[in-house]
Amino acid sequence: MGGDLEGNERQMYLVKRLDQAAVPNEVEVTFDLARLQLFQGSGQINLMWSEIEKPSFLYFTYMDDELVIEELFSYRRRIGHGRILLESLLELVQIYDMKVENYNKQNSQVKFKQITKITGNMREGGGITHDELKTFYRKCGFLKNNKLLKELI
Repeated sequence: MGGDLEGNERQMYLVKRLDQAAVPNEVEVTFDLARLQLFQGSGQINLMWSEIEKPSFLYFTYMDDELVIEELFSYRRRIGHGRILLESLLELVQIYDMKVENYNKQNSQVKFKQITKITGNMREGGGITHDELKTFYRKCGFLKNNKLLKELI
């Protein structure tokens, strides 16, 4: 899992990874963990690859047991930024699921569900075709029956 998250009292998810550029760049992925509220919420994972450029990002919402990728935008194509964002999303789902499990152990009246699936719409744009998006999500394990879907349990 990303960085020093076990026992980490900070409310920030922060990992550093190398992208797949010809000369690999160290990128920094961040997310405000305080945004992971039980049952429903939203958030944005940012991927910084330059101090002067806008970060690539993945925006999501979730409710009950379903997380929806609302938008994934990478300012630099074909160097692994989208894959890094999806990998980070899976790590955040694990953190959320641990939070739910801990809450459910301590409370008997209200039980929350863990995330069991990730869905979303593939949005074309920025010179990326629908077929390219399907190929990307398929390679990352997020495509089922030609739809953005990853079942987690």
